[in-house]
Amino acid sequence: MNSLQNKEAQSYIAALIAVLIWGMFPTLVKSTLQFASVEQLLVLRFLVASLLFLPMFNTVFNKLLVIEKRYLALFVIFTIAVFFSQTYVLSQVPASWYVAVFTLAPIIFLLVYRETLNLFGKIGVTLAIIGMGLFFTSMNDHTDMNFLTMILLIISMLSWVGYSIFARKLHSQLNDREIVALTSFVGFGSSFVFWGTKGFVWEDLSLSILGLCVLTGVVLPLALVLYSFSLRIKPIFAMFSQYLEPIFGLLAAALFLGEVMGAIQYLAAIVIIIGTLFVGISSRQKK
Repeated sequence: MNSLQNKEAQSYIAALIAVLIWGMFPTLVKSTLQFASVEQLLVLRFLVASLLFLPMFNTVFNKLLVIEKRYLALFVIFTIAVFFSQTYVLSQVPASWYVAVFTLAPIIFLLVYRETLNLFGKIGVTLAIIGMGLFFTSMNDHTDMNFLTMILLIISMLSWVGYSIFARKLHSQLNDREIVALTSFVGFGSSFVFWGTKGFVWEDLSLSILGLCVLTGVVLPLALVLYSFSLRIKPIFAMFSQYLEPIFGLLAAALFLGEVMGAIQYLAAIVIIIGTLFVGISSRQKK
């Protein structure tokens, strides 16, 4: 196996590990938001993430001076938009609703990225969409969603596409850890400002909830570094592998919470996995 093949294999593994983390992330966030406010979670999460990347601050700052300001500004805007809207929405709706709307992200990414798919890619995308449709028609979560929450949910999904696209544009100047370091610094700065608009109100949190906040600040950067690495090498697979998120999420719920998947959900999971494999085959054929 040559160096290119090694990197391709690593990019597939990185994408799958990132998706595994993200599959459990909405449940982790919702569990935390039962006891912590949105601003508390955001400040603590990005404080931890920023501390992890603090040794890289000067390097990242110096590189920002030579990055095209238009791309940098849009990356910052999408970073703020995706994490604020994501966290607020997860405080209002079931995680399954959030994941369901996010299944549109790979399609929009594909349209904006203007990637031409071969036959395997088209079959894979079609199967992934069909599988996701089956998956969520079998869900039993219902909620009353107001107009603002729906708008923020859509903004969150579109912002994730924007974040992915402009992360790709910054790849020529920043490595994967530097991109996530920048994400963390922007996230902490904007979260601190947001907290200030709320009067710096702080509610007492138990050690277990503080631990969950810290955990989100550790696992999110890890997932983002892996995602950026995969996005750099296999962007289409990196995005479409996210169709596996709800499967990993339900499997985690079954393992740790005793929840059970129904027959339709098992069928949908198989269809999604096959579709994702086809997208992977398609990306391997396009050197």
